[in-house]
Amino acid sequence: MYATDWKEVVAPDEEARFADLAVRMLAIKQAHDAKYQERGRALHRQGLAGVRGVFTVPETLALPPELHVGPIRPGARHNAYVRFSAGSWARVKKQQPDVRAVAFKLVGVPGKKVLTGEEAPGTQDFLLNHGPTVPVRTPDEFVALAEAVSRSQAQALFRLIGSIGFGRAFSVLKGTIAGLNLPFSSYGSATFHSIAPSRLGPTACKWSLTGAGDAAGKGTLHEDLVARLAGGLRYTLRVRLYQDPTRTPIEDATRDWEGDWIEVGSLEIPATDVTTPEARALADEIERMSFDPWHAVEELRPLGAISRARKVAYYEASVKHRDVAPEPQA
Repeated sequence: MYATDWKEVVAPDEEARFADLAVRMLAIKQAHDAKYQERGRALHRQGLAGVRGVFTVPETLALPPELHVGPIRPGARHNAYVRFSAGSWARVKKQQPDVRAVAFKLVGVPGKKVLTGEEAPGTQDFLLNHGPTVPVRTPDEFVALAEAVSRSQAQALFRLIGSIGFGRAFSVLKGTIAGLNLPFSSYGSATFHSIAPSRLGPTACKWSLTGAGDAAGKGTLHEDLVARLAGGLRYTLRVRLYQDPTRTPIEDATRDWEGDWIEVGSLEIPATDVTTPEARALADEIERMSFDPWHAVEELRPLGAISRARKVAYYEASVKHRDVAPEPQA
């Protein structure tokens, strides 16, 4: 059903290299901060909605007992904060092609967290994008792409060639364009994926979150989301378990994992009128929160170079340079 021989490949120069990447990402963020006159996120700057929900795990959880870890336990129930966003470091038109994403933060999760300096708060975060892979093989390629596109989209290919070479530059840009143009009609019906794997007790996994709404959207993506939230939304959280380095690679985020999906829980958002003053205040509070896959217990910690680089860059290039709210407790 699953294997436990997964392992990460940590380069000896990672610490210094990732620190440099964080500095470069901070420069991109600060340029956009100046442009929009705000101290925003380095990525996923544009939030479309922030609401509360409830995450539950069925009593008949279809996982062996050794994989019952963190909030993934039979009968578990946790309050959640949910943020819907566009993935760009810029503020784009809400209907413009972009990486669409959902992040949710569970509260009341027992266990020491792995994020240095935030070990105590009882939260567990899940970050999921529309599309199961990314076009970059390494964090260095990701930052090179971010720099190339953020400076001038018209000259992005030439800048990227200078950073990572012609072959990889062409492949990365081709994959980026394909990812941005994946069919996406509604936040309420789409399937979202964790790009990088994480631990699940003794094994590793990837996550997916699928909306239960009708596939067809109505109006713009934002209008459709607001209308769907007014009637309530339900999502199913699933895992795909590690099998071997070939079918389920830990370090290569360009590869989709093979295997069956196993349902482990549901995220339900009650009927919410996001136009009320109370709802807007909550959305503002959620915008100030930090959603980070490293808000995790050891048994669910992120894996792979993309995640290890994110641990450094997310704090140094985003959290440290904006007004972040403390982790919620209820």
